[in-house]
Order: sequence, then C-alpha cells, then structure tokens
Amino acid sequence: MSSESIWRDFSADVHTYIARRVKNVDDTDDILQDVFMKIHTNVDQLDDASRVAPWVYRIARNTIVDFYRRRAARPNADTDAVDGVAVEPEPEAGPNLDAWMRGAIRELPEKYRDAVTLTELEGITQVEVAKRLGLSVSGAKSRVQRGRAMIKEMLLACCHLEFDRRGNLLDYHRRDDCRLCSPGCDDTC
Repeated sequence: MSSESIWRDFSADVHTYIARRVKNVDDTDDILQDVFMKIHTNVDQLDDASRVAPWVYRIARNTIVDFYRRRAARPNADTDAVDGVAVEPEPEAGPNLDAWMRGAIRELPEKYRDAVTLTELEGITQVEVAKRLGLSVSGAKSRVQRGRAMIKEMLLACCHLEFDRRGNLLDYHRRDDCRLCSPGCDDTC
C-alpha cells in the first residue's frame, strides 16, 4: 500500500479524529501533516495491509500525545511570538480549576472515581487502569468515559459555558448555586 493511497483513504477521517482532540485548526493541520510524514516515511514497515487503519490511528494518537508533551515542556514565557508579533498567553486556570476538578472527581461514585483519578490525575493509561482495578480493558474504558461524562454534567451544572462554532470556549461564568466551588471562589474556578 502506498502513502498516497493511505492519504486518499484516511486523510479526512484522520483530520476529524485530530480535530476532536485538538481544538486549534492550525495545530490540527500541523499534526495531520506530521502524521502523514510519519506514514510516508514508515509505510514500508507496514507488513499487513489489512491492519492499515489501526496503524494509521496509532500514529495519529502518538503524534497528538507528542504535540501535547512538547507544548507542556515549553518553558513558560511572558509572551509567545506568532508571525513575529508578541501575543499575551491565555491566563492559566491554575489552582481554582485544579481544586474544582478534584472536587468533581471526589463526587463521583467510587468505581468511576478510581478510574478517573488514575487516568486524569495520575496520567495512567486505560490499559494500566484495567490491570490495577482488575477489569477488562473495555470495562476500564467504559468507567473512564462514564466518569468523564459525569464530570462534564457537573461542569455544565456548575458553569454557564459559551462556545464558538468550532467548539472553542469563548466565555464562562460560575453559577451561584455551584456546590463544587469553594465559598470564596470567583468566576475563575
């Protein structure tokens, strides 16, 4: 199978896959380009053409992980340059968001709390979660997904969120009856 045929068959779906995980359109396009550079470079290592889809998505997933690792490893600067123009960084959510997230996780039923704590706070893969909790991989994934959905419901009950047409967060306001925010919390939590 050639890299050109893989591009024809998978580029649109891989772009959608990346866009769901990376909200910035430019970053999505850059990651897509990196994915297909890796595919082009390594297509000769694909032994079984029937396994091309899992191979492509594994490369995409790993490239997204690399993107976030590079971003996290960047030294904190007061400004970033974009096309030669200094841009103020977005404010960090910081301790308020961290406290809110930990509070939300504590509110989950135990079986979901354990799975979400391991994946979201400790950075453990869902496969490792399955091993630690004595579950099947699909069972662990199900618990993590359900726990995340419960946290999303809590967030939507706690805060009013406004998104643009691409799904990027534009603005948010804490609702007065939020029980997960601390009493002295302002709108930044």
